[in-house]
Amino acid sequence: MTSSDVAMGQDMDPATKTLLQSLAKEEFSLRRPFLSLQTSGETHTGGLLTPKHSPEKSPHSSSSVQSLEQKAVSATTEAVGGPHTPNTADAAITSANPVMPDDPDTPAPGLRRSKRNASTRATSAMQAITTATLHPAEWAEEEQGVEQEPPPKKAKVTLHVQPRASEISPHVDNNHDSRDAGIQSGSSFSTGDFQQALGITLRNGSAGSQVGSSQFNPTVPSTGSPRKRAASSKAKVQTAVKDQPLVDLRPLPYGQPLVWAEQRQALCETLPYYRAFQSGAYTVDGLGYGFLLDKDCGERAYMDEEVVITRAGGGCKANVNGMMEQADDQCSTSAKITSFVKNKEQFVPVALIVGSKNSNCPSIIPHRYCVMDYFQVTDIWAEKSNRKTCFKFRFEKIDLDVKSWWAPAGSLLPVRSGAKAVRQACMHCNKSNPQVFENGWMCLNDACNQFWKLNGHEAPADLAYNPLFVKERTSWPSHIKPPYPLRPDLLVADNKSDVNLAVSLASWKGMACPKCGRCNSRTQWDTWKCQTIGCGFMHGIKHTVIDPHTVLPDHGVEFTGHALPQDKHLDPITLREPECVGDWRIHTYDLLPGNHITHFMANATINNKPGGAHDIFRALQGADMGLQRFPLAMSAVEGETLTKHFAVNYGMPYKYIVSVSSKGFSEAPKPVMDALNRLTWAGRYCVTDGSFKDFNEELVLGYFEKQAIGVSTITL
Repeated sequence: MTSSDVAMGQDMDPATKTLLQSLAKEEFSLRRPFLSLQTSGETHTGGLLTPKHSPEKSPHSSSSVQSLEQKAVSATTEAVGGPHTPNTADAAITSANPVMPDDPDTPAPGLRRSKRNASTRATSAMQAITTATLHPAEWAEEEQGVEQEPPPKKAKVTLHVQPRASEISPHVDNNHDSRDAGIQSGSSFSTGDFQQALGITLRNGSAGSQVGSSQFNPTVPSTGSPRKRAASSKAKVQTAVKDQPLVDLRPLPYGQPLVWAEQRQALCETLPYYRAFQSGAYTVDGLGYGFLLDKDCGERAYMDEEVVITRAGGGCKANVNGMMEQADDQCSTSAKITSFVKNKEQFVPVALIVGSKNSNCPSIIPHRYCVMDYFQVTDIWAEKSNRKTCFKFRFEKIDLDVKSWWAPAGSLLPVRSGAKAVRQACMHCNKSNPQVFENGWMCLNDACNQFWKLNGHEAPADLAYNPLFVKERTSWPSHIKPPYPLRPDLLVADNKSDVNLAVSLASWKGMACPKCGRCNSRTQWDTWKCQTIGCGFMHGIKHTVIDPHTVLPDHGVEFTGHALPQDKHLDPITLREPECVGDWRIHTYDLLPGNHITHFMANATINNKPGGAHDIFRALQGADMGLQRFPLAMSAVEGETLTKHFAVNYGMPYKYIVSVSSKGFSEAPKPVMDALNRLTWAGRYCVTDGSFKDFNEELVLGYFEKQAIGVSTITL
């Protein structure tokens, strides 16, 4: 059995599983430091320090977490008529279509370029600043007899273009520190000429917004062959967008977020008010703590600098176009809704977080996740979407005296008239709600037979929000304060701190950098380190050496005589005659022919010897081993996912679901080699036929409070 046979594999039989689980409980007890497994002439011992045989020899390798850095790319575009200029630079504009062509010289779907134009690889936009003259009429294939659309009017537009990695290549992680492109300050253009010059269709994305301060959604490419589309004198080049437009017309934000993150895991490990790794709403015990507003916020989602309207989570599925839509009815008794009803009734604020895939934000979002502010829940109502019932929340910023950082740059504080939307009670259910939509008042109680009916008829699809409903403001009780600061304080030890603080669960959590505001997962064993390039902030809590006697199990007492066996096993596993060698109690269990487990049980005499288990335990706590957390090979959420434990490997590279950096035994500190020597002695004791081979690899794992390792599956 090799190291790759352990942990992940096939299910074991119940007898073996019962034995291993009982051994695992004792494996970390100081009085039982060794567990040895012999299979087919090879011996494997288990414990906190676990050496294993590796059948092949290969150079030591180390892997480290690397972050993608993307440079800003500027493109100055001037659309002019007239004949093609041979010396014109190739256009550094790429399609945002989610499927990029395998051939770099093949235009992405929706963009057709002239055969006379030299093709440009999409990835060149990551490396160069290109000034280009575009000829939209020549983007279509030139065919004899095909009438081309006349060139558009001259329209000069200066753009800052920084495509996301997902728009350059589908194989590159798009969770990196970047800003979407925006119109350069001082530029002027004709909207119509701009649309025609770039071959895109602009469309407002939220009620009351204007091009330049809101989103735009290019239309989906039309069906039919390229030649048929080129033959039409009214054909327009259109781009398909997966996440966000390639060119973001929104202005820069008024300020910068106080706290932000580039990875979902770092966000959730750092903020006490948001720990939802996969859902938008974070609720605990029937109360809403935080809410993430990212790509999918539902039909008629809205956001300005003080008000947010979004849907409740649940019941949505992707349609044939890959877009999320309501597929099942939501229920008013769902915890995802009742939690925020309680927030509204009990005046509990909710922290809102905006993601970079949110197209409703009135300005460019500077990071992947940005904490907005504390909001109050002012309204909750039901409506119809895709013929299904869904619920909407209206959030309103609590502190209206401070300008929101996500407001458009250069904007003034909103003018507040004090007017409110009309509120009316339904004649059928007697439930009251405001006039949410400009089209007219209707009952928004999903239990009423007049629900979602306007003047007795089903509400139309083209609904617009009532401006009075959006602009009204709700007073917040001034004596009620938010439960947490938006940016968590650093964890600092003092004279009153527990000696175990350095390895507590609180110390394992992430850090919000006090210099730049970034949320960082704790990746190093002995310190927090900000991952923002150029920041360099580090923070640590001194480790206090923990005495071995303080980590005994509850009601546990270290044996002074031979240890009491507490192993459990079932048929067909059999126990050989127990041995007592010196102060050791040794039990050997036969599994299958040629396979057995030998359990060495120590006592206080063995553990307290110089260089024994107690000395190794103390020395390991002060050794600089380079323990750190590594990303899993596969992640269930967007972005990388780090292991909970810290690890370092010595000797041959360790092969399992996490790529751990390896160091040579010559770099291993003394307690690591002492543990290896003791395990080697145990291995040689078990293998008596002369086939034992010295261990060539040792994996060291470190755990904080409430973390542990357990036996899952073993393949024999």
